[in-house]
Order: sequence, then C-alpha cells, then structure tokens
Amino acid sequence: MNYEYVANKIKELESPVLVITDTDPDGKSSALLMKAILDRLNKQYKIYPRPFGKKEKQYGYIMNLIQKEKPNSIIMLDYPIDDSTLNKIGESFSKPIIYIDHHKRSVPQLKDNIVYFDIRALKLEITSTSGAVYRIGKALFNDFGLYSNIAAIGAIGDFMFDPIIKEDLEKYYPSLYQKGSITPIFIYLFDLISYSPFEDLMNFPFPKNVKAMGKTFFYRYKNLADAVKYYESDCVLVYKVKSSTSFVSTYLSGLYPDKIIVVFTKVVTGLLDRLPFVNRYYRASIRNQSRNLDVGKIVMQYKNKIQGGGHPRAAAIMLESKYLDHFISYLESKCNQ
Repeated sequence: MNYEYVANKIKELESPVLVITDTDPDGKSSALLMKAILDRLNKQYKIYPRPFGKKEKQYGYIMNLIQKEKPNSIIMLDYPIDDSTLNKIGESFSKPIIYIDHHKRSVPQLKDNIVYFDIRALKLEITSTSGAVYRIGKALFNDFGLYSNIAAIGAIGDFMFDPIIKEDLEKYYPSLYQKGSITPIFIYLFDLISYSPFEDLMNFPFPKNVKAMGKTFFYRYKNLADAVKYYESDCVLVYKVKSSTSFVSTYLSGLYPDKIIVVFTKVVTGLLDRLPFVNRYYRASIRNQSRNLDVGKIVMQYKNKIQGGGHPRAAAIMLESKYLDHFISYLESKCNQ
C-alpha cells in the first residue's frame, strides 16, 4: 500500500464523507489538508473532532455521528484508536472507512471495508499524519505544494518536519522560508492553531479572537515563569510545572537540543488530589531533538507506566509519582547505551 493507492481510494469515496480527526496541531492540520482535498474533488463532508475516553465512549460517539450525518464513507485522521474499537466500527458501518495515522507499530486484522494506512505500521518513512495527508494530496494534484504551509504547522507540531514539505515550502513561499530557520514562526502558528475553537478553525484556519490569543500568551508565559528545575545531567533535563507540559517541553527542547527534556505536572483525578501535599500521579511530556533515540518506543517499553507512548522525538507518559525518579534513571540508562 502506498500514497497513490490511498489517494485513489479517497477519489472513489461517495459523498457525504464523515471526517474524524485529532485536535492537536497535527490533527487539525491534517483535517485542513483533507478539507482541501475533498473540496477539490467536489465531495460533500463534515469534520468532527475525535472523542476521548474509554472504548465504549469512543464507539458510542462515532455511532451517534454516523446516525446524525448518515455518511456514505468515513475518514479517520491522526486518531490512535485501539484496533478492537476500529474493527467494531467497521462491523457496524459496512461502508468504506479510510484510517490515516502514524501511531501504530503493526497492522492488525481488520474488516475488508477498512483501508488501514498507518505509515509507521506499514514500515513507510515515518512522518506526521499531516505529512501523510500532504503526500496524498500531492498524488492527486500537481499544485498541492500550495498547502505546504499548513502541512508544516502539523509536521513541526509533532516534531516531524520533513524534506518534502521543506522543499515545497521553499518553492511556494520563499519569502516565508528565506533559507533559514522557520521553527519560531511555525511554533507561534501551531500554538495558536492548537487553541482555536475546532469549528471556527475548520471554517477559517486562522485565529480571530484577539482576546483569547492574549489569554493564551499570558497562560504560556506564566507556566514558563513558574517552571521549577527538578533534575539535570549531561543527558536529561527535568522540570516541574503547574499545568500544561507540552508547550514548556517544546520550548526547552529548542533551548537544549542535546538533552532529553522531561516536563511533568501533578494529575488531579479526584478531590484528594486537589490537596497541595497530595501527589499521587504525574503526567509528563518528553522531547528529544538530536539524540538517536526513539522516546516514543522508550516510553512504551517502560514497565511502570500507567499509560504512555508517542513518536521518536515527542512522547507522553502518566505514572505514579513514586516512579518518577526511577523513570529518570531509566532515561539515563538509555542515553548511555
């Protein structure tokens, strides 16, 4: 299976198409790229954010969308849904389903109506989901490089800016690229795109609420200012924050590209966790810019996690607080291998 095959399958889809996507920068950028593809193919569609939570909740949410929109086909983007739930959806909805992602590590046995295009599971070159959708668009349209700016936001959002997007961005937007680092520009853009209301973004892919942008900036600045260093070595740098971990880990990774960055925060799961002296669980973002390590795989292999995984350069984990120091030592051991 390759990009041309999936492109042809999308061409064959009957309208209306139900698109379900993740809500991070990669997921939103993937949806915007798919929107451009479906518009140019003159297909009717509706785009919805993916559900979160337990399997039953995700299945029920999607079944309700199917009942509401009555689609003739479904496209799922950047959605690491478990294989059993995906199969259950394929059994309940007998029409074509195209699944495009980059999270899985093996191809499962699925219903015949599901086109399973997880580029990591298929052992293709690993890129972001928006990078995969971008390549599908290029297989359909010679001028799809016009959308390389959107693809770049999603790719950088997942630490997966790749040569094909870079080449097209330089070709179609030379004044933006300027043969230099575009990362500061796009970190700013994907930070805004990440916090735009989903429905607004699908209709107009630029933030319009200046007041909300100001609040976001203040929130980001305060979270950075309140960050406290927890541990540092030649290999690993660890900070504790009061709220969001991903932005701080991304920021620190730009400042310290030679280190594995870990930024953690307390997880509140109930009333007890709201007490200041109670620290039962931590959530952490992990970033890796330059070391030849797959932090997503490293996190998945850590035996004491509650949940976790990710990509070679960006991952996340949840664990009991008593295992934090052990996890840091575990990362140190991987650096020295």
